[in-house]
Amino acid sequence: MARRLADLSPGRIYVSTLLRARQTAEAISAFHPEVPVEFDPDLMEMSFGHLEGQNYDGENAAFFEWLYGRWSQGVFTDQIDGGESLVDVKSRAVRAVERIVEQNRGGRVLVVTHGRWLRILLASILDDYRLENMEDLLHRNTAITHLRHVEGRFEPQMLASDEHLEEVA
Repeated sequence: MARRLADLSPGRIYVSTLLRARQTAEAISAFHPEVPVEFDPDLMEMSFGHLEGQNYDGENAAFFEWLYGRWSQGVFTDQIDGGESLVDVKSRAVRAVERIVEQNRGGRVLVVTHGRWLRILLASILDDYRLENMEDLLHRNTAITHLRHVEGRFEPQMLASDEHLEEVA
């Protein structure tokens, strides 16, 4: 992915404070050593509380199936003990993006974040989606999404492109 973004000319790189995003940003930054990097906790992945880092199968499968079902029914306030609800993440994600847009009017930025966070954000800011159908937004680790901010709206230029993964397969 870093090689694919090598010709991009961002004015700033915003990164989640979680390790996997920092590692990805480090690889990208190697191609852009002059570009400032800003770590932002608002870009962190959704917290799954006491189930953080657990697989979605086995004994946790029924719970995650229930939770995803609630989301598809429009219930966004449920959360795992010690974790966040979709409403919490939506608030945090929209706040981060509004701040990034304000700080970089007319400029190009690169944001390194996480899959669930990105689905929640896109379902909240793109006209063709809602939180109920955020699972329709395909995602794969290291996929690239390109948005343009025009007259107060976000326009998708590319969603979840993972062509660069074919190079390493």
